[in-house]
Amino acid sequence: MGSKHISSIRHKVVNTLRLGLQFKDRSVMEVSCRAWNCFVRSLELPLLGQMLFQIVATLLPLLLQMPRQVADIISYMVVDNRAELQEYFHEIYFLPDLPELADASAVLKQYTDDPSSQADVRTQVIYCIKGAKHESLDVRSHALSRLRKLLRENRDSIYDLILGSESTEPVVSELVSLLLRGCQESDSKMQCLYGQCLGELGALDPGRLQLMSNDPREQHAKFQATVEDDNFVVGLINEVIKAFLAATEPRVQDCASFALQELLQIYKMEAHNKGEPETRGNKLWCRFSEQSQEILAPLLNTKYKLKADQGSTFPRPIYGSPKGSNLLDWVRNWTTYMAHKVKHGLAYQVFQACSAAERHNLQLALYLLPHVVAQVLLDGSEKDHLEIYNEVMEVVKQAKKADVRHSSTSDFRHVGAQTIFSVLDYLTKWRTHRIQILTAGVPPSREPAYANNPQYKAVNGFVSRIPQDTLAQASFNCKAYTRALLHFEQFITDTKQDLQEHLDFLQRLYDCLNEPDGVLGVAAVRQSESTLVQEILVHENLGHQQDAQACYERALQTSPNELWPHQGFVRSLLAMGQLNMALLHTTGILSDK
Repeated sequence: MGSKHISSIRHKVVNTLRLGLQFKDRSVMEVSCRAWNCFVRSLELPLLGQMLFQIVATLLPLLLQMPRQVADIISYMVVDNRAELQEYFHEIYFLPDLPELADASAVLKQYTDDPSSQADVRTQVIYCIKGAKHESLDVRSHALSRLRKLLRENRDSIYDLILGSESTEPVVSELVSLLLRGCQESDSKMQCLYGQCLGELGALDPGRLQLMSNDPREQHAKFQATVEDDNFVVGLINEVIKAFLAATEPRVQDCASFALQELLQIYKMEAHNKGEPETRGNKLWCRFSEQSQEILAPLLNTKYKLKADQGSTFPRPIYGSPKGSNLLDWVRNWTTYMAHKVKHGLAYQVFQACSAAERHNLQLALYLLPHVVAQVLLDGSEKDHLEIYNEVMEVVKQAKKADVRHSSTSDFRHVGAQTIFSVLDYLTKWRTHRIQILTAGVPPSREPAYANNPQYKAVNGFVSRIPQDTLAQASFNCKAYTRALLHFEQFITDTKQDLQEHLDFLQRLYDCLNEPDGVLGVAAVRQSESTLVQEILVHENLGHQQDAQACYERALQTSPNELWPHQGFVRSLLAMGQLNMALLHTTGILSDK
């Protein structure tokens, strides 16, 4: 085929070659190795360098069974083409120590251990971040393992990046954002890796991090209000490209290819040729990176067809049903179900184009979900609105229940609630954005210009319908304490309820927010007699550990079979340095059990 044709479809070729790794028959593995060898030798060197990390990571499982053949492929890339590919060698830090790889390891050592090329910790963190952003699961896994080791072995240097100046290094903020987003991964092993990296990084003061912009004008400019917005188009196509590159099966990649093909046609995108008049499609095309354009270019002329959907019935609410028993199933099935309720217009075309791809990629489904919900609220019937309300309330009510013990069910409750919070946040921003659009340039009047706008009324009516006290309790149980306070304050403002009836929740909330002034303020305005738990909160926030310990001892006498008095008593002993007493009490509890 030649390097020109191979290069344009290299990502699909890699996915096809990955299929051969599933077979353990030696003859099949030999053919697979020959195919990989032909592939890497057919690629243009600049493109081979970009895929070097991914190819080596993908071939590692074959090393034990076919060491000579795999070593030949790696030697071609590392030894034979060292001059052209040396800038990518810092990514290949995970080669095992095997005799067959001695030459390649020597070259890598020469280029990575040389004092002039030795990277500092900050640069190494940047390399790890780049690898952790890769679409390939294998590459992300190796990058996170490397990052975990780097954070563990270079604590002093990492702390210097965090505390060495008035503001934390931007790379640390980027790292924290990456790790927090990564916790949404559907793969449990990857979730553990992200969590372990966060653990190695330690607790950071969020005030020193630059995690997001607080500029309302900037947020307004970037907000994606409808499927017609250029920001939405670019964001969606980039998300589908990620799904395309992350696909581990050709069929899944074909679904992403179909979505990209249709989106390019829907938004009339094409490469801009000099001398031709500039169109919206040309401008959109220019907003993609060169690598993204290489993926999109072949899809301008493809003829993918989507197999007719047989249709499936979904229980309502979907959350918690057999078709919504985990985050992946629930999000993709709910997104698919709601998308089918959009029957016309540009939104219908866009959601149909992505319908197959979103079923195989959680991040794509999460990206589309708020837009799908908003569109159904704008165009759907009262019945559709009620179904969305029931789905949201089912998730929130489940999150409102106190967790008896940590389990996969409680994890699902938390991530499900966080998903709903994201949807509600989007709808709230949409409402604010709509107000700004409708009031721009309009003189003030008794009745706001947006009050009778049907689209505003539909979204505002839905958002206002969700009980704020329920959202506050659900947020509290999910440990989203700042959000819980936001909803609680909104609840008190809207309902004009007597604050005295809710002081217990407010005091616990301030305690979790580590706001001792708030805890003491609640105690000062309380008109009824304090309970034992409320007294303990006040003592602990004042630093009166002996008084808190005395209260725990009283609680142990009145509620000896409950867990919280024992936990608090041991915690107070530890706070006062009475370690032996804490150990004796804990040992006594365990022996009684």
